[in-house]
Amino acid sequence: MKKRKREIEEIGLEDTYNRIMQLYEDNKIKEAIREVKSVINKYPYSSDPYLWLGDFEFESYNLEEALKAYKKAIDIDEHNSFAFSSAA
Repeated sequence: MKKRKREIEEIGLEDTYNRIMQLYEDNKIKEAIREVKSVINKYPYSSDPYLWLGDFEFESYNLEEALKAYKKAIDIDEHNSFAFSSAA
Protein backbone atom coordinates (compact mmCIF):
# COMPACT_ATOMS: atom_id res chain seq x y z
CA MET A 1 0.00 0.00 0.00
CA LYS A 2 1.35 3.41 -0.98
CA LYS A 3 1.33 5.93 1.84
CA ARG A 4 0.11 9.44 1.27
CA LYS A 5 2.69 12.18 1.65
CA ARG A 6 1.11 13.46 4.86
CA GLU A 7 1.25 10.02 6.51
CA ILE A 8 4.94 9.73 5.72
CA GLU A 9 5.67 13.22 7.04
CA GLU A 10 3.70 12.59 10.23
CA ILE A 11 5.98 9.67 11.09
CA GLY A 12 8.80 12.17 11.64
CA LEU A 13 6.84 14.08 14.25
CA GLU A 14 7.32 11.44 16.92
CA ASP A 15 11.11 11.81 16.92
CA THR A 16 10.76 15.57 16.79
CA TYR A 17 8.34 15.51 19.72
CA ASN A 18 10.79 13.43 21.75
CA ARG A 19 13.59 15.91 20.99
CA ILE A 20 11.38 18.83 22.01
CA MET A 21 10.30 17.09 25.21
CA GLN A 22 13.95 16.54 26.10
CA LEU A 23 14.47 20.30 25.83
CA TYR A 24 11.47 20.80 28.10
CA GLU A 25 12.75 18.27 30.63
CA ASP A 26 16.11 20.07 30.59
CA ASN A 27 14.18 23.28 31.45
CA LYS A 28 15.04 24.82 28.08
CA ILE A 29 11.56 26.16 27.40
CA LYS A 30 12.65 28.96 25.04
CA GLU A 31 14.62 26.47 22.94
CA ALA A 32 11.63 24.12 22.91
CA ILE A 33 9.39 26.96 21.71
CA ARG A 34 11.84 27.79 18.90
CA GLU A 35 11.94 24.15 17.85
CA VAL A 36 8.14 23.87 17.88
CA LYS A 37 7.83 26.99 15.72
CA SER A 38 10.23 25.38 13.27
CA VAL A 39 8.03 22.28 13.18
CA ILE A 40 4.96 24.45 12.60
CA ASN A 41 6.65 25.96 9.55
CA LYS A 42 7.20 22.45 8.17
CA TYR A 43 3.79 21.02 9.15
CA PRO A 44 1.33 23.93 9.18
CA TYR A 45 -1.62 21.56 8.67
CA SER A 46 -0.95 19.56 11.84
CA SER A 47 -2.67 20.60 15.06
CA ASP A 48 -0.23 18.78 17.34
CA PRO A 49 2.64 21.28 17.10
CA TYR A 50 0.22 24.08 17.93
CA LEU A 51 -0.81 22.16 21.05
CA TRP A 52 2.84 21.78 22.01
CA LEU A 53 3.41 25.48 21.44
CA GLY A 54 0.38 26.35 23.53
CA ASP A 55 1.60 24.15 26.37
CA PHE A 56 5.07 25.69 26.35
CA GLU A 57 3.73 29.24 26.12
CA PHE A 58 1.39 28.47 29.02
CA GLU A 59 4.33 27.08 30.99
CA SER A 60 6.16 30.35 30.30
CA TYR A 61 3.14 32.37 31.52
CA ASN A 62 2.53 33.74 28.01
CA LEU A 63 -1.18 33.13 28.31
CA GLU A 64 -2.26 35.15 25.26
CA GLU A 65 0.23 33.32 23.05
CA ALA A 66 -0.85 30.00 24.51
CA LEU A 67 -4.49 30.76 23.74
CA LYS A 68 -3.62 31.80 20.18
CA ALA A 69 -1.79 28.50 19.66
CA TYR A 70 -4.69 26.47 21.05
CA LYS A 71 -7.17 28.37 18.86
CA LYS A 72 -5.03 27.64 15.81
CA ALA A 73 -5.09 23.93 16.72
CA ILE A 74 -8.89 24.16 16.92
CA ASP A 75 -9.03 25.88 13.53
CA ILE A 76 -7.04 23.01 12.02
CA ASP A 77 -8.98 20.24 13.75
CA GLU A 78 -12.32 21.29 15.17
CA HIS A 79 -12.79 17.83 16.68
CA ASN A 80 -9.60 17.95 18.77
CA SER A 81 -10.83 17.71 22.35
CA PHE A 82 -7.33 18.36 23.72
CA ALA A 83 -7.24 21.74 22.00
CA PHE A 84 -10.64 22.71 23.39
CA SER A 85 -9.80 21.64 26.93
CA SER A 86 -6.43 23.39 26.78
CA ALA A 87 -8.00 26.61 25.51
CA ALA A 88 -10.54 26.50 28.34
